[in-house]
Amino acid sequence: YSQLSSTDAIGGVKGRYRLVESNFYIPFYVDAGGGTSTAKFTSQQALGIGYAFSYADISLVYNNLYYSLSNGKASSYVNMSGPALGATFRF
Repeated sequence: YSQLSSTDAIGGVKGRYRLVESNFYIPFYVDAGGGTSTAKFTSQQALGIGYAFSYADISLVYNNLYYSLSNGKASSYVNMSGPALGATFRF
């Protein structure tokens, strides 16, 4: 694959849903794309729980990444998933 280059279309949605009138929220992320002869399909999904402070957001999500790759001779499929802890600081 080192001599191949391609550009693939990817579309997705990212956001958060605030729970009632609290600082808790549900972060979500979904994307999907691909289409060329190199990258057949790729997708990623994440869903979790977060808390918003005045200076930062902390979230714990479960993330899934799927990637299908093919060059006509061999195919590779990667599916990775697991928890992720993140922080966003505002200044």
